[in-house]
Amino acid sequence: MGPDLSNSVHRDYASLLRDIRNPNASINPDAVAYQVELLDGGTAMGTRVGETADELKFASPGGHVTTVKKSNIREMKAMSTSLMPPGLLEALSEQEVKDLMTFLMTAPEREK
Repeated sequence: MGPDLSNSVHRDYASLLRDIRNPNASINPDAVAYQVELLDGGTAMGTRVGETADELKFASPGGHVTTVKKSNIREMKAMSTSLMPPGLLEALSEQEVKDLMTFLMTAPEREK
């Protein structure tokens, strides 16, 4: 769950690193998270990953998908923060961060 990272190969190093270090700096419009208040008092949170005439599907961190009936929604608000937690790079060495950035910014090899 999360935004499509395939466009990372077209980004510059500094802005991509900034977005990983500070996920709230710029929220990808395709990965906006929603807080949903249900009529029965329950809540749901996540990015929208599917919709039918009667239901919405939300993916939350960890990949869990929740299906909510539209008729059961009291209120739905877009969140102003990313679901990606800050500080993910803190567990990595400087070389591991460089390796991650290289991976994200390198186009995959095409099949022959």
